[in-house]
Amino acid sequence: MFKSQQSERKQLQQRGGTAAGIYNIERLDEMDNTGIPNLDLLINYHKSIMKGNPSYLYISVNKALNFRQQKLLRRFNLIRMKVNFSAILNKNGTIKHQNLAGELIDVSVSHKTSSGVNEFFENLDKNIKIFTYDADTDHQFQFKALSKDYLIHDVESILFEQVKYPWEDPKYDKRIKRLLFLYLIDILSRDKKASVKYSMSYIYQFMTSCVDPLISISNQDQSKEIINNVIQLAKQFETAAISNDFRISRFINEYIKLLTRKWLILKNLKNL
Repeated sequence: MFKSQQSERKQLQQRGGTAAGIYNIERLDEMDNTGIPNLDLLINYHKSIMKGNPSYLYISVNKALNFRQQKLLRRFNLIRMKVNFSAILNKNGTIKHQNLAGELIDVSVSHKTSSGVNEFFENLDKNIKIFTYDADTDHQFQFKALSKDYLIHDVESILFEQVKYPWEDPKYDKRIKRLLFLYLIDILSRDKKASVKYSMSYIYQFMTSCVDPLISISNQDQSKEIINNVIQLAKQFETAAISNDFRISRFINEYIKLLTRKWLILKNLKNL
C-alpha cells in the first residue's frame, strides 16, 4: 500500500469514517483544514459565523425524522440551508421588523437502517452516473448525479410501495407528473429513433385509453365492465412497453394491480 493511501486510511479512521469513504457527519466549524481549497473556504466561513460575524445564510438540521410507511422504514436527517430576509411590515399603521426564512438547499441524509440504503450502495455504478453539461463548446463540465433509472425507481417506490393508494402521498400531483416526465426521457434514451412527439403520444394514448374512461364512471354498476375493458387495454400497453424495455411498464403493471384490487371503490377511481 502506498504511503498516501495509508495516510488517507488513517485520516478516515481518525474522523470516524471507513476506508470505503463513509463518514460520520461533522460540524464544519469544528473541522480542521483539509487541504481541499473549496472545502477549506467553506470551513473557515462557518468558523467566522460561529465567532459572531453575521451572515444572511444559516443551516437548520432536523434529526427527528423516523417513521414507517407500509413495511418500509424511513429514517433520515433533513438539512436545509436557508436565506434570511429582513422584512418591514406595516400592520394598521404599526411598523414591524420580521425575519423571513427562504429555503435555498434541501438535503436528506439517510440513516444506514433506512429501507433501501444498503441496496443503493451495493449498486453505486448503476445508481450514480457521470453527466456532461455542454451548453456550447466553451462551456462544458462533468458532474456526478443520480441516474435516470434510480430517479424513476425512487419515485415509483414512493408512489407504489410506501402508501396504500398512490394519491395518499401528500405530494402525489407533483410526483406523478415527475414520473411521467422521467418515463418520457426514458423512452427517448432507449429508442434512438423515437421522437419527442412519438414518446409523448405513447404516454398520452395510455392515459386517454386507460385513465380517462375510469374518471368518467358515474356509478358503481357500470364500473365492472369499464374496468375490465381498461385492464385488457392496459395489458396491451404493458406488453408493448416490456418488448421495448421501457420503464413505464412498471407503472402500467402497478396500475393493473390497482384496478384488480377488491377494495377499489368508485370514489378512489376519481382520484386517478
